[in-house]
Amino acid sequence: MILFIIEILILVSTPTPSDIRWHDPVRELFMEECIDCHGDKIDQNVKHEAVENGCDICHESTGEPHPEDGVSGFKLVDHTPDLCYYCHDEAEAFPSGHQPVMEGKCLSCHDVHGSANQALMILPEQELCLSCHQKLQGKKILHSAIEDGGCMICHQPHGSEFRGLLNERYPAEEYPVASIDSFGLCFMCHDTDLMEAEETEWATNFREGNRNLHQLHINGVKGRNCKFCHNMHGSDQEFLIEDQIPFGNWEMQMNFIATEEGGSCLPGCHGKKAYKRL
Repeated sequence: MILFIIEILILVSTPTPSDIRWHDPVRELFMEECIDCHGDKIDQNVKHEAVENGCDICHESTGEPHPEDGVSGFKLVDHTPDLCYYCHDEAEAFPSGHQPVMEGKCLSCHDVHGSANQALMILPEQELCLSCHQKLQGKKILHSAIEDGGCMICHQPHGSEFRGLLNERYPAEEYPVASIDSFGLCFMCHDTDLMEAEETEWATNFREGNRNLHQLHINGVKGRNCKFCHNMHGSDQEFLIEDQIPFGNWEMQMNFIATEEGGSCLPGCHGKKAYKRL
């Protein structure tokens, strides 16, 4: 009877293969064996933090020989994106979600092991975004925010509490109430005098002498949204002016012409008007 009890205790205290694999010295050896063949996956400037903690954070043995042709010796411990959500927030937590995230396609943008780019992106930020958002490709002038800081200056890549994955508020209405709060996105970079100051020498180049023409267009009963005249991402014209904008069922031509002193436009909403800064 005593021998039987001893045998039971030995069996209970003997670690299973998975227990052994999680033991630090064995785990280091396990990772070294993986790196012998798969080292190129993590020989990158940016490594997935999970990789630093061991391959078996995400992978587990199938019990089949490895490596061996035609045999899958390892598998993921769960399906993506559920595996990603072991550590990362779920897409459902965001009122406004990026479509690939909402569809569970994390690998559309990220390499799970390592990358030469920040945040494990499979391409440099701007190149990655433009691979899907192709309307900007070929534009002569890009918004300086994109050129200087990238798309994430204005957008969250996974999800946001604001529409359009924006980092701050920006109104959807064509004739919004002019307020610093409702245009919070713009005033992350632009000075609020652009909206508030009737006269300025520096807040905007869109002025007649010192008269602030941005302030004139934005405020009032039919104060216009910035997108009435500008493309927020890129344009073939200076100052990101649109060639044409939708106005009901009509495509309204802007007919903007820039000059050294200012410029002129002839849209459908008024006759030809010109302005000079000097």
